[in-house]
Amino acid sequence: MKSLHASVQDYLAMRRALGFKLQRHEAHLLSFVRFMQLHRARRITAKSMVRWVRENPSTDRSYQGLRFGAVRGFAAYHSSVDPRTEVPPADLIPRTPGRNRFYLYSDEEVQRLLAETLKHRVGATSISRWVRYTLYGLLSVTGLRIGEALRLNLADVDLDQGILTIRDSKFGKSRLVPVHPSTRIALGKYLQRRCDYFDGRYIEPFFVSRHGTRMCHNDAWKSLVRLSRKIGLRGPSDTAWTVSS
Repeated sequence: MKSLHASVQDYLAMRRALGFKLQRHEAHLLSFVRFMQLHRARRITAKSMVRWVRENPSTDRSYQGLRFGAVRGFAAYHSSVDPRTEVPPADLIPRTPGRNRFYLYSDEEVQRLLAETLKHRVGATSISRWVRYTLYGLLSVTGLRIGEALRLNLADVDLDQGILTIRDSKFGKSRLVPVHPSTRIALGKYLQRRCDYFDGRYIEPFFVSRHGTRMCHNDAWKSLVRLSRKIGLRGPSDTAWTVSS
């Protein structure tokens, strides 16, 4: 029988062929696969899905509903592969409707946020701090979506011309984004630090994890939430904000 991980990859490929991005869904589904492997679960059940959703420390009902919906959609697909798969009702953990609250960061708040990214903390490497500093700084001065920035590769960043090539954006379109000379300098310094950290090894993704893989959307977003709470811009139970400056 096909492994759960292989089934997830087939499911994502099928939906992406229809035009869906699914970055966050992929992170949720791979987390669920690890959960199932850890507990040696032989089949997907409603109980295992609920247990996985509840083990996340977030108590935000909308986020719980998002996690549940991601796995329930996959379960419906996987049931054609494994008939033992349970597909629970959609309202078992409903996603609370609503829109993210828009928040316009002031220049001073952006500076505080960026300064916080560079502070030493347990488990953080030097490259992880500079990745976040550069990523959030780039978002604040260009208006890029976080997913667009994370999809950047080295070849998409032309520091000589000061042009970013944003590929496969909303509705599958691409565009060119010019950047200010000060931003070019900041991106160049980040690249030098990245090169030093990885001993000159070629790594295609522009924004990377400590392991040299592409930084994932979920990690970048959770870090932004944590940092904004740290400097008092977000309360412990506040839901996500749309970030701008």
